[in-house]
Amino acid sequence: MAEPGAAINREAILTLRRRVRFQDGRPYDARCGRVAAALEVQFGWTRQWGRLRLLDARVCWRHCWNQLADGRILDATADQFESRWLGDLVVLEADDSHATAYQPTPPQWMFTLREQEQVIELAAIALAGVAPLFGFTAIALGLIGYVTTLFKLSVIFTILWARLFLGEGQMRSRLFEACVMVVGGGLVAA
Repeated sequence: MAEPGAAINREAILTLRRRVRFQDGRPYDARCGRVAAALEVQFGWTRQWGRLRLLDARVCWRHCWNQLADGRILDATADQFESRWLGDLVVLEADDSHATAYQPTPPQWMFTLREQEQVIELAAIALAGVAPLFGFTAIALGLIGYVTTLFKLSVIFTILWARLFLGEGQMRSRLFEACVMVVGGGLVAA
């Protein structure tokens, strides 16, 4: 891990971080997205977001940091992870082994919910209106054991969607566990 060098004014970064946190009225929250955005505006360091794999193997699924022009990573809100990460203000060289813990989100997922608000709202309304109708119709018209088994199949679809849309790993074990549930539901139906 590199210490903040001459090109990085540690005090200016900590002052900016403190100001952003107090502006939002949440001085004890990390506010990583807002801090990284403020650093991008003030210093021109590109804001990145994605996952961060911590020292204890936990994952912070949504974290923001800055990428400097020379490839170094600056994490101005690393203090939120306390002993689970490398310190208060982290600067890593691009070839540092810890730099691989910062996993940027693929570009195709670089949108905010606000940009997709109308689509999400329409999908939620359609799903909320139609799903119960299909569920109650299935229960009313079918044998309950078969309907329950069919509903358990939704677990498999949820796992597949998590892989497709969120890049989840450990698919073998998750699909195996879901299949055990479906087989259990099938045995109940039999």
